[in-house]
Amino acid sequence: MATSESKEFTRNVLICSDLSSHSSEKFLNWCITKLRLSKADKVTLFHVFEWQDLTDLPLDDEVMAIGTGNLESIQSEEKKKVKEGIVKGMENLLKVAQEKGINAEVKIVEGVPKVKICEFAEKLKTDVVVMASRGNLKTVTAFSLFPLEVISFSCRKW
Repeated sequence: MATSESKEFTRNVLICSDLSSHSSEKFLNWCITKLRLSKADKVTLFHVFEWQDLTDLPLDDEVMAIGTGNLESIQSEEKKKVKEGIVKGMENLLKVAQEKGINAEVKIVEGVPKVKICEFAEKLKTDVVVMASRGNLKTVTAFSLFPLEVISFSCRKW
């Protein structure tokens, strides 16, 4: 792998964000700095939208009396609002990356995060996957898929 002193190299980097305060703009800036991201790197800002349908849950008699049709309508509207918020948040991250000269794109998928992150990383032939660990930035995990290498970074200075 080339160093920052020699010619630039291209990496396919997947930055996963749940859009919490720990994995938003501050985290993206941290990734740009610590991974020394450049225009030569392809960066995908990735969010997995996990939604639990209320109609899949066991419902009590009071809810059933209201009718699941109303519940589905309310839930559909709520899901739409959540998705709009996710799109807006990820667009903000994209803007930050582009302002720093990073070649980035946004991908938003629905499903179980641990499954979708692995599927997407494999599909994209990602070199490095970066995500905040346990909802905070005390430890950030970056790992390469080929060969699998896990690196933990300390971010306690934030």
